[in-house]
Order: sequence, then C-alpha cells, then structure tokens
Amino acid sequence: MTHAESMRLARERAGMTVKELTEKAHLGENTLGNWENGHCLPRIDSAVMVADVLGISVADYIGHKVKRREKS
Repeated sequence: MTHAESMRLARERAGMTVKELTEKAHLGENTLGNWENGHCLPRIDSAVMVADVLGISVADYIGHKVKRREKS
C-alpha cells in the first residue's frame, strides 16, 4: 500500500470527507487531495495535525511499518 492510499484509507475509516478533514485540520482541500492522489507528501507538522484529528499516529496515517533488522 502506498502512502497516498494509506492516508485516504485512514480518512475513510474515520468516516470523514475531504472537506470535513480539511476544515478540522486547517488545510486546503487541494492540499489533502494532492497527498491522497500521491502528488506529494505532507510536511511532518501537517501530518501530525491530521493524525491528531483522526486520532491515530503519524506512522499509521502514512502507512509506515517498522522493518525489524536481524541482530548480527
């Protein structure tokens, strides 16, 4: 899953429209649309704001999974 897909899915799981999320996170609809369409990624402060509104971690918002390294 791409970062864009993860961001869209997180919003949808929260039951929010693009308009609702942008209003609560103080973002432009075009900005959020660009993230969810994969045109660009959010700045960390913007990702934190959106994740807070959605009630999830930034890692969950962008779909980051920690890859465990083997001990040497």
